[in-house]
Amino acid sequence: MPDASVRLESSLSAEDRQTIIEGLVGYNIKQGYVWEHEPVNLTARANDGRVVGGLLGEINLGWLFVSALWVDSEVRGSGVGSQLIREAEAQAKERGAVGIYLDTYSFQAKPFYERMGFQLIGELPDCPPAGAKYYLAKRLRP
Repeated sequence: MPDASVRLESSLSAEDRQTIIEGLVGYNIKQGYVWEHEPVNLTARANDGRVVGGLLGEINLGWLFVSALWVDSEVRGSGVGSQLIREAEAQAKERGAVGIYLDTYSFQAKPFYERMGFQLIGELPDCPPAGAKYYLAKRLRP
């Protein structure tokens, strides 16, 4: 086995970053899990064309991961967030996904996701300090 040393690097070259990602993906493939990364990106636009909300996600290994959901304060509470989630669900179902998962913080939208049918599957306390990070999921099929 070659000698190796671990060190903190404040930035990585694109080549080094790619080496790490390709190594992980290669390992996963050898275990029988192919990463397909099917994007699900949705926008909500005002009549003037401005983006006033959006959802960024990716279907991988049979689940849609929502990495970001944002609704501008000017339209928050008007149903835009619910429409984004419903459309993400429709896209996930159409593409054969088992379900949707995401994370949110205690200062964000946990009650909203619970109203949309998501269930708490995990919690990281004190992230941020005196708060929590929540992990939620919603199955779309058995």
